Amino acid sequence: MNGQAIENPIINNLKNLPIYETTKDKGYVYIISNGENIKVGCTTNLYDRMVSLSNSNGGGFTIKQIYYSPACYIYKSLEKAMHIKLKKYSIVGEWFHGITFEHVCNKLNILLNSDDFKRCEEAKMNYYNCSKKDNTAILEWEN
Repeated sequence: MNGQAIENPIINNLKNLPIYETTKDKGYVYIISNGENIKVGCTTNLYDRMVSLSNSNGGGFTIKQIYYSPACYIYKSLEKAMHIKLKKYSIVGEWFHGITFEHVCNKLNILLNSDDFKRCEEAKMNYYNCSKKDNTAILEWEN
């Protein structure tokens, strides 16, 4: 499992990706570069998020590169793991400097292909699929 890299103009290419309505469903981890800094974030709607970021700052934010994970259940944990791995490059919040876009994408791919990711993704997928089928059993088990 690997992410997908796209060069601008790319936002329109994201329109056809699935949109996940709730945080209990799947989401994406994205990596964007403005040419100087890199942002690692997560979202359930990649297209809307990129439009939002490109329209920020009044004059617009130039997204020069985008890379994103396949949709997954543990996208928030994956984003957190990326922030931890990139901590020494952190400049503010989810923004990083002093590391190449390619290197950050490689770190994401290493996580996506790890046995730990696959195990956690499968466990969360099974949990949500089970809870959608039988909410009563899940509620009883959690108490």
